[in-house]
Amino acid sequence: MKQPHVATVASLLALAAAATTAAAVTFDATNSASNTPGGQRFDQAVGLDYAKRVLSDASTFIWNTFNQPSPDDRKPVDKVTLVVEDIDGVAFTSANGIHLSAKYVGGYSGDVKKEVTGVLYHEVTHVWQWNGQGRANGGLIEGIADYVQLKAGYAPGSWVLPGQGRRWDQGYDVTARFLDYCDSLKPGFVAQLNAKMKDGYTDDFFAQILGKSVQQLWQDYKAAIDKDCWHWFINHRQVHQEFTQPLCLNNGCFQSTVGDDNLVPDDTTPSQNNSKPSGSVPGGTTPRHNNSYLIILSIAIPVGITLCLISAIVICALRRTTRSRQQTLSCAAYSEDIEEIQALLLDAVVIRAATDNFDEVNKLGEGGFGQVYKGLLPDGLEIAVKRLSKESSKEYVS
Repeated sequence: MKQPHVATVASLLALAAAATTAAAVTFDATNSASNTPGGQRFDQAVGLDYAKRVLSDASTFIWNTFNQPSPDDRKPVDKVTLVVEDIDGVAFTSANGIHLSAKYVGGYSGDVKKEVTGVLYHEVTHVWQWNGQGRANGGLIEGIADYVQLKAGYAPGSWVLPGQGRRWDQGYDVTARFLDYCDSLKPGFVAQLNAKMKDGYTDDFFAQILGKSVQQLWQDYKAAIDKDCWHWFINHRQVHQEFTQPLCLNNGCFQSTVGDDNLVPDDTTPSQNNSKPSGSVPGGTTPRHNNSYLIILSIAIPVGITLCLISAIVICALRRTTRSRQQTLSCAAYSEDIEEIQALLLDAVVIRAATDNFDEVNKLGEGGFGQVYKGLLPDGLEIAVKRLSKESSKEYVS
């Protein structure tokens, strides 16, 4: 009889512990671009106080999503910061510092406060997530961050639909949708995956948690989405199947013939007045009301069922056409992204010259993957260069 009280006390203690832990981490936000249109819009539409509150709320949400009630389960971070800067792009995270582009804020055409909130949930995830000691691919890292943004309710309408994408590790919204499917198979999957990534990474983690390879899960995910459009059709076919039993209306019994939508008289049903000839009632009048109901039913039911079937087929065809067009657009955008990436491939000599041989003066920050430096190309273009840690010998422009 005392167990409910014990459970209640335990829940209250857990909430108190979470609140104490959140209070132990500090959150700070500054706007170094307040003299720019984007920085001014940030101050007016978002504000530093709201931004700091989002950093705190997002951290708590991420701890719950990753099932990390204890600080011992998390990264050793005691402070999360946000700086609004006059930089290109959208945002990036270095260690526990988030950098938001004032240019992006100024140029966004929708609800900028909601958009910034979603971006911050994504970037705060980078602060707290494990990266497999640098061995996890970038698509999965970004997909987990977008998954958190999705579950928090801040996925923008521009995201791909469920089932779209070429690869499970394509990253961002494509991978986020796939991870959401995996989590539906086993609630807490993403939390378990993140926990395993603390000490390293292998694709086999998917099989260890869900019992299937990641490629098989990706195929199952695509197939499951393709079948969804037939559920409505199958459910509506049951409307016709339900009329295989006799249907009695106005003292007359009718039933559907096999393979025919029309209702016909049920010859096995006894007549209520055997003393009168078929088709007559006392007084010698014709039963016009019964005939009217029969005619109406025989016309309305097959017409209704036919319209339902046609509607289902049209809806499915439109969904497939829309999905095909969106995939085509996605492929075109991907090709443009590839061209942009190739256009940004620079010689190491150019990169070193642009960053003054990675001078500490040009260092912007340092994250789990390496150090970030600012640079200036001969044509005057400002760039940010991420120099990977010693585990990798590659350098690239972010």
